[in-house]
Amino acid sequence: RMMNHTCENLFIFMEETMVLLSKTASHELKALKRLYRTAFPRAERKPFGLICRQARRGRMELLTLRGGNGELLGLAVTMLHGESVLLDYFAVDPSARGGGIGSEALRLLLERYAGKRFFLEIERLGLPDTPPEQEKLRERRKAFYLRNGMQAPGLYACILGSKWNC
Repeated sequence: RMMNHTCENLFIFMEETMVLLSKTASHELKALKRLYRTAFPRAERKPFGLICRQARRGRMELLTLRGGNGELLGLAVTMLHGESVLLDYFAVDPSARGGGIGSEALRLLLERYAGKRFFLEIERLGLPDTPPEQEKLRERRKAFYLRNGMQAPGLYACILGSKWNC
């Protein structure tokens, strides 16, 4: 595996696939907004325009995950505050899932924010009103983050009526 990075772009070469994580260009916003809307339930989404405004102000980063041919593979939205970084949204395009791209992207994010407190929230497990298929997705999501080096400190939050593990 070869690695090359600048302050704006991070590259990973995985066998035949190159993964690039960088700030989103204006011509990519429509495709990123489409992925954002399909990947996250309406109740959990911030207005996309707000994310773009906060990114322009330096309070958030809207990052695009691309393959070696420039194809959209996913997105990451981070909130920045001092030495803390919240991974607010992270999604890999359904057509690109299952090949290790999410793991590589998370590694790139951790490298991008090295030296900062990097954290995220996931939906709380074991709530009685959660449909079984949603519970399985939540379990898989938690396992993904744990497998990729994140830790579960056992903190819980209730944000806008949704229950989260931090």
